[in-house]
Amino acid sequence: MADDIVSIRIPSSLVSELRKTVEKEHFKDLSELIRTVVRKRFLESQKQPDLGLLTKDQLINELQRIVDQLKR
Repeated sequence: MADDIVSIRIPSSLVSELRKTVEKEHFKDLSELIRTVVRKRFLESQKQPDLGLLTKDQLINELQRIVDQLKR
């Protein structure tokens, strides 16, 4: 399976929190954490199709919720 490269923009404050999570949860790097979050969110959305597409604010809130969850 070939891999594709995807570029995303994330607020600096969220990147900072994600980097802390990388260290705390022993991810190899930030990319691995992002892939894990995206994969997990995708699988959740497949189980709950009513979630549909999120607005920008909803997505930011969802990412923040995931970061908070990973911190625990």
